[in-house]
This record gives sequence, structure tokens and C-alpha cells, in this order.
Amino acid sequence: MRFGVHVSVAGGLHMGLRRAVQLGCDTAQLFLVNPRAWQSPPLTDKAIELFQNTRQTEAKWISPLIAHMPYLPNLAAADDDIFEKSIAALRDNLKRCDALGIDFLVTHMGRGEGHGGTARMREGIARAYGDDHFNVCLLLENTAGQGREMGSQVTDLCEFYGMLPEGISKGICIDTCHAFAAGYDISQKESLRKLIQEFQQYIGFFEVKVIHVNDSLKPLGSRVDRHAKIGQGMIGTEGFHEFFANTKIRKLPCILEVPRKSDEEDIEQLQLVRSLAARGPK
Repeated sequence: MRFGVHVSVAGGLHMGLRRAVQLGCDTAQLFLVNPRAWQSPPLTDKAIELFQNTRQTEAKWISPLIAHMPYLPNLAAADDDIFEKSIAALRDNLKRCDALGIDFLVTHMGRGEGHGGTARMREGIARAYGDDHFNVCLLLENTAGQGREMGSQVTDLCEFYGMLPEGISKGICIDTCHAFAAGYDISQKESLRKLIQEFQQYIGFFEVKVIHVNDSLKPLGSRVDRHAKIGQGMIGTEGFHEFFANTKIRKLPCILEVPRKSDEEDIEQLQLVRSLAARGPK
């Protein structure tokens, strides 16, 4: 299995790749812009060159490379100002991904109300793409169902997935903490099998491209999104052992987004998930 973490890009985007190498990652995720701001400096030719050179030399085995949308955009927003800013942010990130050669761009489902929210989000994505083609694959991430979050249930996520404009490269990102909080007990073999079957029934599990591997601080079905370190939450080490034993899961790149204070903690978590995956089926 390929494991990695969400890396810091302090000092430049290429530094994120170097940190991924230093941590011993197989894959990596990063923000391309400030995740807590609407405006970011333009991507310079120098930054692109540094990133691509680092990827082709020091980090050539780090694959796939995954970008994550910032926190502020909400493509289902009823507020017109936030909606327009969110469209611009998605388009900007799509352009940056293609300039850098990023493989996947993960976006959260929006926060909205019912069919009005899904229609708004579909419009927002369509407008962000316009008549342009982007090579990066856009991944919709499941949610915990907290507040007005859309896409916590597989049926809803797949229904929206089918509404996306034709011709765009798209897929699904499953977050284990979000799935658990939404009521899917991914720590149990039979429950995990049913989750996979749901995707298979509606869109095909092959549309799932990336896994976010996070333990859940809150209990099953809590609808509260609180990540925990692997083995320190309600899913637990044995739950992740069961999860990694699934043959379909084993084919997917896995990104850790757990709380951390140091590189040493990242390395310890990577060692833990690799050891759980190496144990194989019970």
C-alpha cells in the first residue's frame, strides 16, 4: 500500500515534496494556496520550475500527488458573495494543479440545504470549469454530516457525482473519520463490505481514487468531524487492521490527516499504518 501525509509547504511548494521525502512518504497531499484566505499570490514560473524539478529528481517516487482545496470556499453557499468567491477559488486551484502537474484535487462537498444546495454546487463547479479542460482529477470528499454538510451518505454523494458536468475528470475521496461519524462502521469487515457495495451499486467503486486515513475522536454516527491519531480514536488499531485488509482498499493511496506536532509524530503514524497493513487479513 502507498501511504503519505498532508505536508506543509512553508518555504515554497517544492519544500512540501522535500518534506514528503524526508518523512518517508510514498504519496503526499498539500495545499497550493493559503487554506484560510480568499486571495493568494500568483503562481510564478520560478515556483513551477522548482516544484517540477524537485518532483522529477528528489521526489520522483512520490505518487500520486494530491492537492486539497482551502477551507473557506463553499460551492453550495446561498450567499452570492461567498458563492462567487468559491467559484473563483476552485478555478484558481484547478489552474494551479495543471501548471504543477498535480494528479488529484480534493474538494469538500458544500454546506447547503437539500436540492437547492446540490443545484448550487453543480452550477458552481460547471462555472469554475467553463469551456476549459483541466487534466487534474477533481475528487469529491464525503463528509461527517455535521451541520448543513452535504454528501455524508453514499447515496447522496453518488447522486451528486452523477450530476456533475460531462467531460470533467472526476472521482471520490473517502475519509475514514467522516464515514465513521456519518454512521459507516468501517472498522468491521461486513460493514465495510456494505459501504463498498453501495459505491459499486451507484457509480462503481473504481471511482474511488484516494483514502484519507483518520481515526475518529467521536463515536460511530455522531456526525461530528474530529480527527484523531490512528489508534487513539473510536476506530482503533484493530479497526484499521480490518480496513487495510480489504483487497479493494489496499489498491488505493492513503493520506494521513491526523493531529500532529512534529515530524517524528508523522513518522510514527506512518510506521503504525504500514505495520497494520502488513499484517494482512485476520
